[in-house]
Amino acid sequence: MNRMGASGRGAAMAVALVMGGTACSPGGRAPTPAAAPAGDGGGSPSMPASAAVPPCPPPLAPSPAEDGSPPVSADARAGELLAPAWEIRPAPGRTLEFRGVGDADGNVYWVERLASGEVELASATRDGAVRFRAPALAAAGTLALAGSLVLAANVEPGACRARGAPVVEAYRASDGGRAWRRELLPAVAPWMRAPATCAYGGVSGMALRAGEVVLGVSILDADGGEHESGLVALDVATGEVRWTTRTSLPDNVSMAGAPRVAEDGTVYSSRRPRVFEVVDLLALDARGAIGGTFTETETVDEDPIAASAAILATRGVGRDLAEFVAVRCRATGELLARGRAAGDLVLVAADSVWHFGAHLSRHDLSTGALLWRVRLEVPPAASPGVARPLLFRSWPVVTRDGSVVFTEQQGTTGPSSSSRGAPRRARLRRGAGAPVRERARRRARLRPRCARGGARARPAGLDHAAGQHGARSAGALTRPAAATRCRCRSRAPLRSSSPRARTRPGSPSPCARASPS
Repeated sequence: MNRMGASGRGAAMAVALVMGGTACSPGGRAPTPAAAPAGDGGGSPSMPASAAVPPCPPPLAPSPAEDGSPPVSADARAGELLAPAWEIRPAPGRTLEFRGVGDADGNVYWVERLASGEVELASATRDGAVRFRAPALAAAGTLALAGSLVLAANVEPGACRARGAPVVEAYRASDGGRAWRRELLPAVAPWMRAPATCAYGGVSGMALRAGEVVLGVSILDADGGEHESGLVALDVATGEVRWTTRTSLPDNVSMAGAPRVAEDGTVYSSRRPRVFEVVDLLALDARGAIGGTFTETETVDEDPIAASAAILATRGVGRDLAEFVAVRCRATGELLARGRAAGDLVLVAADSVWHFGAHLSRHDLSTGALLWRVRLEVPPAASPGVARPLLFRSWPVVTRDGSVVFTEQQGTTGPSSSSRGAPRRARLRRGAGAPVRERARRRARLRPRCARGGARARPAGLDHAAGQHGARSAGALTRPAAATRCRCRSRAPLRSSSPRARTRPGSPSPCARASPS
């Protein structure tokens, strides 16, 4: 475990924000605050600047291009190998998922999936003694701890024609028993502008604040095609609906951004009045009313990911289709810094911003100045037979005195160097059941090779399917083309059938055969 020393006024609590690249001064034109379009939730021309929201800090100074100095350890034990105090392994036929949920007593909570499809919520003490395992189907989704309850939001079959129905369940942290359950479709049915004949929905995320759990919810009509979205607040103790706010505008086609809550209780979310053109960042008050809107026209997608002190952090996709993370002023939405989202982290405390990646740096929020920057450990050198050495790091924690605590572990991944360049093949294990073999064959089957815009697309085998999934997870989007055409080996003309190329692995090709023109 490493503990990097840092002088200054650290805070006991920090918010981790995913970010890549280095902190940089805002490039290009900063978006101009604009009033929300007429309709649901029109607000002020800027984010709310209440007395609880600190004023905007100056833009963060860019980090130098050269390497930083070596780090200085504040703990003599830094670098020592950590010995496990205890471990829990799932039984055969089970998969364990730990999402970092723990309470003030040191109890930890995780989810176990059974081969039968059942889901259980489990907990252990700080000494590793299992406290309970209890059925909890909704725990397969988002999980959060709220006092004496563990909350779970998920989409379960049960809506029209076996489509998804969003639900929230609360489980007692003492024994895992279910305290309450709330189905969300009835609560958001009034959002529909025309009666839905086949309603279903989804959940984009949830956040906690002062006795409430706030969720991003969508409701759709499979027959009419209408899609409405917004936020729902439930009472944590009882599951009763406190308020609902539809944030979507007419002709909406996207889900509201997952809600994020600041220390003063302000809720941040997003909507897309025009897909690929305009994104609205929204701020809602304690009653769910939209108190401010900031319109961004320089990105095709952007969602809040955290709010702390004077900072609102967002993640999105730019006009160049490159994913980014931005640091904005909470009061106005002004852009303070922007970097590539490559998996690095940013920690925001009351008076500082730390960038944690290949380098660890600290900026002063009051001036935007770069206070210091050090170089962190690099992956070990490649050895014979190893393709890619790696360095695994835990998420860092900022202590009260401004130190940064994290763990590191070296590892390797990838094929051996001797097999580099050899064609990869999908292998079927002997003894695998027929359904397993059939699924593998379907994933390995190559689709027809198409040429779009004169460039040939790769065959969609196992590796390509994984690449598509990765691009979709990262939020990669493709602008719609008015009449995108491509050619297959049969030379029959093809036409794009989807304006948004978010292709799932194994889904049909975006080119659908059309009759020859």
